[in-house]
Amino acid sequence: MRTHLLPRTFLLTPNIPEAEVLTGLTIRSLAEMEEAGRRLQGMGARHVLVKGGHREGDATDLLISGDTVLRLPGERIETSSTHGTGCSYAAALATLMAQGEELSRRRSAPSASSTPPSATLSRSATVTGRSITGVGQRR
Repeated sequence: MRTHLLPRTFLLTPNIPEAEVLTGLTIRSLAEMEEAGRRLQGMGARHVLVKGGHREGDATDLLISGDTVLRLPGERIETSSTHGTGCSYAAALATLMAQGEELSRRRSAPSASSTPPSATLSRSATVTGRSITGVGQRR
């Protein structure tokens, strides 16, 4: 995967455990998330969104795009229904990019709606995700 798939990757969206396996790093802090993202870029991924939901404290994600690092703060929601939220988030981003959204022209990562992910998780005990309610809507 590292030699064949990563060099073809436009946007890689690992959670912290996945980034640790790919890089060999132990990730606990935002600085370590950034270092992992930079290493993944070094392996060929053009853009890396390291999802911070597995980190202690808040659930801040980092988007590493070229020399730019964007912090995408997220609130941690205490619930047992968060399994799969990172996958839903990645799928929503892929959908937006397929609709023409561009990472490089934005000051923040694409968001599927103006509703923060924490609000989506708060409202839903069974359908979880990173605010994908607006996917498909024109801006």
